[in-house]
Amino acid sequence: ARAIAAAVDAHGGTLDAEDLAAHATDFTRPVSTAFRGYRVWEHAPNGAGVVALLALNIITSLGHVVDDWTPGEPEARSLHVMVEALRWAFYACRRTVGGDTSAQTVAELLSADTASAIAARIDLRRATARDKILQLEEQDSTASSTGLPLGPCDTVSFQVVDAAGRAPGGGD
Repeated sequence: ARAIAAAVDAHGGTLDAEDLAAHATDFTRPVSTAFRGYRVWEHAPNGAGVVALLALNIITSLGHVVDDWTPGEPEARSLHVMVEALRWAFYACRRTVGGDTSAQTVAELLSADTASAIAARIDLRRATARDKILQLEEQDSTASSTGLPLGPCDTVSFQVVDAAGRAPGGGD
């Protein structure tokens, strides 16, 4: 801890040994979803990985549309579906993910029912107007119309992988 604090100090930083001693790391269980034959894993909230998983679930929910694409159309249509799925996933997660997000909240966000309900909002012919999202946010008094996180934003995440691509395990 002293060596880290000294290196930080040498570069003008303010992190000291007491800060490091007071730090506690939360080892959380990763969350995942199935997507086109793969299992996709992300860090559990309060990180934003759940946004990507929800977006994949929304795309999966629109699978019948994706499967019916005709040649020459897939690139524009798939890009549209990805953008809309991410837009709505960020909206859904921005209102609920952060701080002490419960496992129940994550399970609800990643449920097939949630993905289907969000997918039903997506117009496959046009982009969702930014104003529509802002109107929905205004209806929810806890939402931020700025697009910034709703609560304090002080989370940092580091991923460590060795030269062989192995990541250390944690917890338990």
